[in-house]
Amino acid sequence: MGEKELIQITPFFGTGPLDRAVAFYRDIIGCEVFVHEGGYAYVERAPVAIRLLELDAGATNPPG
Repeated sequence: MGEKELIQITPFFGTGPLDRAVAFYRDIIGCEVFVHEGGYAYVERAPVAIRLLELDAGATNPPG
C-alpha cells in the first residue's frame, strides 16, 4: 500500500480574545475569514486553514 498524500490540514488553535486573533489572521497574515461566531472562527489562506477556538481566561491550555 503506497503513501497517501495529505491535501489539507486544519489544526485547532486555542486563542485569547477571538476578535483580536481573527483580526491578526485577517489583517496581518492575509487569511479570509469564513466563520466567526460563538467563540469559534475558521480562517484560510490557501492551502492553509486554521480553526480558532477562544479559550476562557482560566483554561489550562494557554492561548498561542
